[in-house]
Order: sequence, then structure tokens, then C-alpha cells
Amino acid sequence: MSSGTDSPIVVRGIARTIEYAVCLDGSMPAKDFVEALDDSDQRKLDTLFRRLADTGKIFNREQFKLVEGEIFEFKRYQVRVGCFQIGSRWLLTHGFVKKQDRWPKAELTRANRIREEHLERERKQAR
Repeated sequence: MSSGTDSPIVVRGIARTIEYAVCLDGSMPAKDFVEALDDSDQRKLDTLFRRLADTGKIFNREQFKLVEGEIFEFKRYQVRVGCFQIGSRWLLTHGFVKKQDRWPKAELTRANRIREEHLERERKQAR
């Protein structure tokens, strides 16, 4: 992973690129979350990120699935990292430790807000 730098790129693979979504204020909530995890959880997530980047798919629904609308999740036990897709890029929104079966509404709202901010930021940069 791109630990220690301000780069939004997590991993570039044959099939996909995994990146941190960047908010309008320049923050990367998923990066902050992942870097705060212990080494074991970071390695487990990194394995999932690399698998998706290299193969373009993760078939195990216990590790990757659609949550709602445009938001998907990477899963490792109780650790969740939200994401969304733009073409061949997967952008990580934020992470949290899930304590119940369904995503809390506040986390889904946060993921969608980060997605919208990232898309707005890209539109502004394209001008």
C-alpha cells in the first residue's frame, strides 16, 4: 500500500487500480482508517485490494459485496472499507468496524458523501 505518502493510489494491477477517494478538503478518510489499523488487518485488506486490482474480481461475498446503490464494501471480519467504481478504478471511501449485521445508516450516508465530493473534485479538475 502507499503508506507514508499523500498519493491516492493504493495499488495498480493488471485489471484495476485501487485508490483512496479524495474529499473536497483534500482529506482521504479511507487512507486515515487503513493506516490506523494494526499490521495484520492492513495486510489482510492489502491482499483483497491486490486481488481486485490484478484479477478485476473478488468472488467471495464474505470479502467483497454491494452494500447499496453505488457503494460496495471490502470485508475482513468486522473491518469494513467502503468503495465505489469509476471505469477500471475502485475508490475507497472510508472504513469502520462494523458491530451489527447491516451497515449503519450514518456510514452509508458518509460513503455517499465522500463519493459525491470525490466526483465533484474530479469534475473541477477536468475544467
